[in-house]
Amino acid sequence: MVHRRIFFPDSGFTAPHRHNLRQVPRLQAGLTLVEILISLSVTIVLAGLAMGSHSIYSNFSTVSEVNGLISDLYFSRSEALKRHTTVTICRSSDAKSCSKGSDWQSGWIIFFR
Repeated sequence: MVHRRIFFPDSGFTAPHRHNLRQVPRLQAGLTLVEILISLSVTIVLAGLAMGSHSIYSNFSTVSEVNGLISDLYFSRSEALKRHTTVTICRSSDAKSCSKGSDWQSGWIIFFR
């Protein structure tokens, strides 16, 4: 530990001052690499969550429709095995008759023969 005296020339007062050289506060002039990496990681995670949630909501209805079709296919198969009959699944826009085309988004119907 270094003992110094500080002299104030205007007042003639001398004050004792103890100063430990190992405990000198250092001024930071920027960010450390760890701070930059942590803030970059947090930013990337938040951006990923924002972008991911948007794509999840936009694809939710499509996934729901596909799951509905798959559920109906499994139901049709189990009913055909149970009743020993043929099951027909076709596209339908009015839920009364089969329609031509490849658009399954308008709906489908299931009937047993």
